[in-house]
Amino acid sequence: MTKRITSLILVTLLVVSLFAFVGCIKEYGYTFYFYVDEGEGELTFEQGFNPTVHLCEDVENMYFVRLRGGKEGFRELTFIAIPEEGYRVKEWVFNEKVVEGNNTDTFTAKVSSDLNYKGVIAVRFEKV
Repeated sequence: MTKRITSLILVTLLVVSLFAFVGCIKEYGYTFYFYVDEGEGELTFEQGFNPTVHLCEDVENMYFVRLRGGKEGFRELTFIAIPEEGYRVKEWVFNEKVVEGNNTDTFTAKVSSDLNYKGVIAVRFEKV
């Protein structure tokens, strides 16, 4: 009987220790801000999952999504531009820099700890 109680206590301590260790792992929020900068159309992203999209209160027509990840990691999100009729993608802008050579309808943004866990993605449309 005492062996069984001792085993039960050891298993309980092991489980409690495991949960305490897991609780020490810090999750970081990788934030993707996105908006249409010029022209007519919409901007969305591929949804293999269902994150909550938030409207920025201080910037008109800007949205953001937060994804969890580790401290030294990165997260990627593929954005999809949907131009209105008579428009096409002129260019993508990532963190205030034009993405050279990409005027397609998609752009994959990579946000890392090196970027302070934030990325700002904009698309610019032009008339056809």
